[in-house]
Amino acid sequence: MEQRFVAIAAEAAEQLGVFAALASPRPLEVLATKLALPTRRFRALVELLIAGGRLGRTGHEIRIGTLGDRAREGATVIVEVLRRDRALDARDRWSLRVDARALDVGPLLSVGAAASAAETLVPVAGEGVLLDAGGGLGDATRAFLTRVPRARAVVVDVPSVIAAARRHLADLADRITFLAGDLRTMQLPPCRVALISNVLHLHRPEDCSAILANVTSALSSGGMLAVKDVALTSDRVGPLRSLAFGLATQIFSDEGEVYPASQIARWLESCGLAEVSARVLARAPECTLATGIRTTR
Repeated sequence: MEQRFVAIAAEAAEQLGVFAALASPRPLEVLATKLALPTRRFRALVELLIAGGRLGRTGHEIRIGTLGDRAREGATVIVEVLRRDRALDARDRWSLRVDARALDVGPLLSVGAAASAAETLVPVAGEGVLLDAGGGLGDATRAFLTRVPRARAVVVDVPSVIAAARRHLADLADRITFLAGDLRTMQLPPCRVALISNVLHLHRPEDCSAILANVTSALSSGGMLAVKDVALTSDRVGPLRSLAFGLATQIFSDEGEVYPASQIARWLESCGLAEVSARVLARAPECTLATGIRTTR
């Protein structure tokens, strides 16, 4: 699956003139300026092509790598978004949105990863409350409540998602409170454990910090916060699947990006959490799980 993303990215790079501009190696920022492309979005394209072997890196300079297959479907979307520096949205022509289906990241993520992350909170939870912050349809909440029969949960998301979550979790409605709001600023109810799953990559760094700080403030002393997101090494060279996900994030979002696990751990530490750790999820190697304990209230 990720190799298809590499092939699409290679075709987009060809159309953008990347390979022609690398007759001699250049630093990424210089290359972006030469091609009149936004550095943040262009960086995601280059990182994927380096991990896929289509480009190479020597020190700070980017060079041409090895040839390989190219795929046209989806490449037009990448080219369009990078040239105008605006994410794909409903204002775009129908043909462009159809082409974007080739960049669907769903198959890149393991089924059940959010539920697996929620289960790590069970030993700490007791019969306390789970705050599922950005809980989506509530798969993690369902897994948690199944493991802890006397616990309760609070699912927080935007209004349209909460409406769908109510239907999806209707059989557990007597144990769940549904809240719609902005995770950065809304007043959150007290909880024993909290989960933030696949949320941070949708936001800018300053908003990630605000979300984590707000969720931490809801934790009781001794409570645990778990953050699940797409895995990325500190030097941003892999995994390949995560870099494919990162490029797609740049295509469909004007704010987000995939953050290294080390960055997420630093954010948790800045919130005052103790025993901070980050590891790859055993059931989903493309995902990382960072955790921390609140020691004061």
